[in-house]
Amino acid sequence: MMALLNIGIITEMLFINLYTSYICSKKKKQPLDTWLYLIFFTIGFNVLNIIIINLLGPTISFNGSFLYFLTGFLYIIPLQLLYAQPW
Repeated sequence: MMALLNIGIITEMLFINLYTSYICSKKKKQPLDTWLYLIFFTIGFNVLNIIIINLLGPTISFNGSFLYFLTGFLYIIPLQLLYAQPW
């Protein structure tokens, strides 16, 4: 149950931040291309997270707070490619 709650929190934060970036930034690509790119990045990133967590096991460095930080930070990469905004 706690894992489901964490997934819900991460998903909510992700969509709110992506929507804010989408509304406030100058776009380089069409809306459909942007959303498809973000969806595939999210799926790939989550699969990679699951693989890493399963390989390392439940260590202290890969619990909730670190994953929140890593997820938020790595979304800078696709946002930099999809929007014509400075860092």
